Amino acid sequence: MSTVDNVSIKFKPGAYNLFRSLKYKVWLALAEYVDNSVQSYLYNKDALLNINNGNYKFKIEIIYASDHIIIRDNAAGINTENIQRAFEPANIPNNNTGLNEFGMGMKTASIWLAEHWSVRTAAIDEIEERFIEFDLEEVTTKNKEVLPVITVNKLKNVHFTEITLQKLTDNGKNKQIEKLKKHITSIHRNLLRSNELIIKFNDEILLFKDPEILIAPYYKNENSEDILWKEEVNYSLGKYKVKGFIAILDKMSTSIENGFALFRRGRVIEGSHDEKYRPKSLSGQVGSPRYKRIFGELELEGFSVSFDKGSFSNPDELEYFLEQFKNEIIKKPNNILSQADNYRLPKVKDQTKKVVKKAIENFKREQTEKKENPNNQFNEIIKIVSDNSIEKDKQFIVDDEMKVGGVSDNVEMFGNKYNLNIDFIEDKSISHFYTLETNEILNTININCHINLSHPFFLKYDINDYSPLLQIIKSLVYAELTAPIKGTTKAGNIRINFNQFIRDL
Repeated sequence: MSTVDNVSIKFKPGAYNLFRSLKYKVWLALAEYVDNSVQSYLYNKDALLNINNGNYKFKIEIIYASDHIIIRDNAAGINTENIQRAFEPANIPNNNTGLNEFGMGMKTASIWLAEHWSVRTAAIDEIEERFIEFDLEEVTTKNKEVLPVITVNKLKNVHFTEITLQKLTDNGKNKQIEKLKKHITSIHRNLLRSNELIIKFNDEILLFKDPEILIAPYYKNENSEDILWKEEVNYSLGKYKVKGFIAILDKMSTSIENGFALFRRGRVIEGSHDEKYRPKSLSGQVGSPRYKRIFGELELEGFSVSFDKGSFSNPDELEYFLEQFKNEIIKKPNNILSQADNYRLPKVKDQTKKVVKKAIENFKREQTEKKENPNNQFNEIIKIVSDNSIEKDKQFIVDDEMKVGGVSDNVEMFGNKYNLNIDFIEDKSISHFYTLETNEILNTININCHINLSHPFFLKYDINDYSPLLQIIKSLVYAELTAPIKGTTKAGNIRINFNQFIRDL
């Protein structure tokens, strides 16, 4: 029996076809080229400035056409030392602390996007310009393991890299150009907004615009001084660290601005453009005020990333870390998460009146329809099972200036006549959502109900139509007043508990 002394670990050309099945996104593929250019610039910044006598501006140009893609840069080029590594799969750079840490970016992105691609590069301080072509069909059918390098002479101060992708795959035939621009802008925002990098995409210079940050008093004291709701953060737990900021949006967002961008080594890993990272620990429940307002940029250390640099490798680890991070935030006075939970733009009086007026008009129209169809007014009285007597609110003195508008309703049930008045009021001294006062004369029960628009519920939720609310409160009032007829005692406890629970939402 013969002895096996070694086994081959050489990457076979046929394996390139596997790259096509990667769950890539076009902007992540394009970001790989930008990353390589950025790293070339960062490693050689001083040399680039020197060779250009200080007159140098780092630029990347992306041309995305229907049948080809071109990425050009004026960074330091791929030199003799790195040209072999640049084309060998998984040949990790000696210094892998930068953005090209896996040695796979250009290869995987190019094969995923195109059948045929080429690289033309001129390295700083070298006298040869190099050109290499890669055709996937030729490489795989001929089992090619080497590619020829075509060279021409150049001046030492000429430096660039140009990658051309042709015969685009279905992956590369992308029509969402605007979305691509926004993702690339978002991913590389740090260098763009520092004006250290210019990215030109189909003749448009990409610019990152920071969202507007809320300037307002703390919600518990609206008469206090305005605060810029942006908080710098610096927290560590073992090997894990986070730096950056958390802030509150000036205007609520549900899909673009709200949420977090997670960075590693200065570029976004998760949370670019409309794919923000929204952990429950920081963003709260989906659809909540905090979810719609909180945003931030968090630079993370200690966490590994996927090879396509589109996600962090261990989401459970990350979520646990952010939960502990949140616990530190909420310890602070006037904490930013509490402000995001509870702050609402104060409604202008005229706007409130318009909403109330609309609700009153809808209420009156519905009452007219019910009078025309009396059998449909009450198909079933709401049953609130509790005990026997009605707990009454203490008497509230409501100033006429507090009243915004109101409606009246009259109905006969169970041998009694009920006269109901519901007023919308704005009174911060009243803690209840709605109050109820009654007086009975013979078989007529007169009812005064107040719905308090200054209740925290209305600050927490943006409600532009009070019509459904009127019907709910009316039904609750009638249910409470008629419950004793059905044998229920202390039905008013439902209202009292309701007022408590809705305040603590």
